[in-house]
Amino acid sequence: ELLQSWVRVVNGKEGKMVVTVDRGFIRTMASNVRRLLVEQDEGHMDLGDFIEKMATRFGSHIEVEMLTRDLSYLVEVKGDKVFLTALQLCARDIEVVLGDLGKLPVAELESQYEAKFGREMPLEPLGFDSVSEMLIAMNDTLSVRGRGIRKIVSVNKSATPSLLSPSRPSSILLPPLG
Repeated sequence: ELLQSWVRVVNGKEGKMVVTVDRGFIRTMASNVRRLLVEQDEGHMDLGDFIEKMATRFGSHIEVEMLTRDLSYLVEVKGDKVFLTALQLCARDIEVVLGDLGKLPVAELESQYEAKFGREMPLEPLGFDSVSEMLIAMNDTLSVRGRGIRKIVSVNKSATPSLLSPSRPSSILLPPLG
């Protein structure tokens, strides 16, 4: 189960095969999913509307199975709605705090967050002891550079995947199960 985001066993013409998962494709889908949900004030959408928007805006067909299996760090599917996770909502809020400059000293982040949203940064509810620890967990969208009081948090531009079409997955033939 731990490897299902990296390899899958599928039925092929000659028996069961192990097929590698195209991680580039998943990163592209994750970027598009996040982009779409971040634009929503509450960070969620009706599942039907979400699937339709993914198709019309990005030309991508996405299935609930992919959301729950490969993108569970990013979204939760509850009933007929798709939600950004609490950590992703917080990352979105931090991006708002970073604003047009796109960066800020880590030492100023908590006070700027509270000034912007009128509440403390949700470290404890998200299971973190420090801002730095939480920012590390957000490394798909935010970067921290520097040391000590010179640490700077910024929007992680390198995390934006290429929107080129995915490559074909490779496969390995398994012997018949006996």
